[in-house]
Amino acid sequence: VCALALSGSTVYAGGYFTSIGGQARNCIAALDATTGAATAWNPNAGGQHPYVLALAVSESTVYAGGEFTSIGGQARNFIAALDATAGAATAWNPNANGLWVSALAVSGSTVYAGGAFTSIGGQVRNRIAALDATTGGATDWDPNVESPDPFTSVYALVVSGSTVYAGGEFTSIGGQARNGIAALDATTGAARAWNPNAWGSFDSDLYTTVGALAVSGSTVYAGGNFTAMGGQAQSGIAAVGDISTGTLLTRFDAEVESDGVLLRWEFSRPVHSVTVERAENESGPWNLLALEERNEEGMTVALDRTTLAGKSYWYQLLAQFNDGTQITFGPVRAEVPAPILASGLTRLSPNPCRGATRIEYAVAHCEKVRLLVLDVAGREIEVLVNGDMAPGRYSALWDGRRGRTPLASGLYFLRWESPGRLMTKRVALVR
Repeated sequence: VCALALSGSTVYAGGYFTSIGGQARNCIAALDATTGAATAWNPNAGGQHPYVLALAVSESTVYAGGEFTSIGGQARNFIAALDATAGAATAWNPNANGLWVSALAVSGSTVYAGGAFTSIGGQVRNRIAALDATTGGATDWDPNVESPDPFTSVYALVVSGSTVYAGGEFTSIGGQARNGIAALDATTGAARAWNPNAWGSFDSDLYTTVGALAVSGSTVYAGGNFTAMGGQAQSGIAAVGDISTGTLLTRFDAEVESDGVLLRWEFSRPVHSVTVERAENESGPWNLLALEERNEEGMTVALDRTTLAGKSYWYQLLAQFNDGTQITFGPVRAEVPAPILASGLTRLSPNPCRGATRIEYAVAHCEKVRLLVLDVAGREIEVLVNGDMAPGRYSALWDGRRGRTPLASGLYFLRWESPGRLMTKRVALVR
C-alpha cells in the first residue's frame, strides 16, 4: 500500500495489491473506516504493471496518480479523477507522459501533481505541475525540475497557505538548487529561500529522496532516504522549522542579467544589517561581497557585476535583527551561461523517451534555422523549427508523433540545419 487518503468514514487506499478488505481490488479501493471492509467502490486500475502511488480527495472527487493506463472504466495515462460514489473516471484527463505520477495535492480549483513526467495537461512540465481542476489543463505555474535522468521524480506535495512544499529526488527546482526538498511560491512557482538541504550517503543505487511531507503550524515534517536535514544529522525523518519563509524572509532570489546577477530580498520585519556572501560551491567557502544596494518598494535590490560567463554561483544572506538575532538565509543559485560560440543542438531530455522529449539548442548569430525529425531511412517525420532566429538559447518539444499519429518504438534522428552547420543526434522512442 503506497497511498492513503481519508474522507469522512472512508479510507481510500492505493498501491500494488489485487485484494484488500476481503475483496478483489486492483491497486485502489475504498475501505470502511470502522470495519476495514472494502466498499463497493471499485475503479479497477489497469495496465501492463499497474499501481497507484498517490491519492487526494476533494469533495465528491478522488484524484489518483501512479503507473496505469486505465482506471474507472476509461483510458487514463497515470492520472485520473474518479467519482467518489460510483468509482467511474470523470472527463478530467491531464494525460501525463513519462513513467508515473507519484504525488498529488488539491488546493481550491488547482490540483498539484508530481512524478516522473515531462508533459502533462497539454504542456511541457518537468516532474511537477499545477492543473486546472475543471479542465485538466496545466496552468502557467512551472517550477521545472531540471534533470537529464528520466527517473528523477517528485514524490510528495503539500500545500500550506501560499506555499507548495515538494519532496523528491531532485537537485534543482523553482530555478534554484535544492536537494530533495523545497518550498515553492504557489503563484509564481519560484523556490523560496527556505532550504533544509536533505542529504545522505548511500550505495550507488540509492539517492537522497524525500518521499513524505506533512505541515503542522510552522513545522514541516519530512520522511525519506536522507541522513541530514536542516544542517543537522537526521536519519530518515525530520521536523524542520519554517521560520525563514513564514516569519522573517519573504523573498530572496538571484536572476542572471546581461551585466551580472541581480539579487532581490525582502524581510517581514526590520533588519539591523544584512551582508551578502558568495561561493562557487553550495558548501562554500563563502566570500563577502561589497554591493551597491537600492530599495524598490520595500525590497532590496543589488547587482553582482563580478561574475564570469559559464560559471555557477551561490549566494547567502547574513542578517542581524534589531533584537540581536543573527540568521543565515539561503543559499540561492545563479548559473551564468557560457557565451554561445556555435549554433546547434545542446541537449535532449529525456533520451530514451516514452513520449515527449525536450530539445535544447543554441543560436550564435542571426540566421535561418531548420530542425527536423527523421526516421532511420532518412525520411522527414516532423519539422520542429523553420525560420530566422536571433542569437540565444531555445528549446523545442517533440511528442513522439507524426502529426497527431503516435509513432512506434524505435530509433529516430534530430537534424539541425543552419548556414555552415549540419548536425544530427539520435533519440530513442520507447513505448
